[in-house]
Amino acid sequence: MNDLFGVRRWGLVALLASVFLLAAVAAANASHPMVQPDGDRMHWSDNDPSFPRGYVFWQDQTGAEWPVFSSAVQWDRASRLDAVYVTGSCTSNHCVTVREADLDPGCTGRLGEVLHVTGPAGHYFSATEVRIDAQCDARSAADRRELVCHELGHSTGLDDRPSNTNTCMRSGDMVGEQFPDGHDFEVLLFSYNHDDPG
Repeated sequence: MNDLFGVRRWGLVALLASVFLLAAVAAANASHPMVQPDGDRMHWSDNDPSFPRGYVFWQDQTGAEWPVFSSAVQWDRASRLDAVYVTGSCTSNHCVTVREADLDPGCTGRLGEVLHVTGPAGHYFSATEVRIDAQCDARSAADRRELVCHELGHSTGLDDRPSNTNTCMRSGDMVGEQFPDGHDFEVLLFSYNHDDPG
């Protein structure tokens, strides 16, 4: 009888542990994608035969003080998203123009913004634009990289994370968090882990 009870107890513990683990994974995957009012996650489609995964071209029209290239390299590490950096013309229908703009006085308030148009199933269109506040050009190199990394992350479909996280996707003032973290990549994997109809 004790052996049977022990087996049942450990089976119940294993079952509960599995349920909690699955709930934690689901919560982690769903915690910060940008979503449309109908619930579709905002992202780039993957229906181009040249790019079998989701992809984005970042067309850099900023000055040398903005590290768009190095931030694009970091985002390209995502397993289901191909990120391409270009400086000249961009003929892809997955282009995001990255440019400087005067947003708020003195590098306060809005430090960057992403203007985007989405279609069915939350897919972005090439009218997407990242604007970096030109008035933040005097901030440290680490802060400028955090700002660029953050806005490029939004252009992939990620939303803000809490200010106490160690990622460029954190909310609040810049503190030099220059890179995405593993959780950002997990959310991108979840958002891009499907095949769109061609």
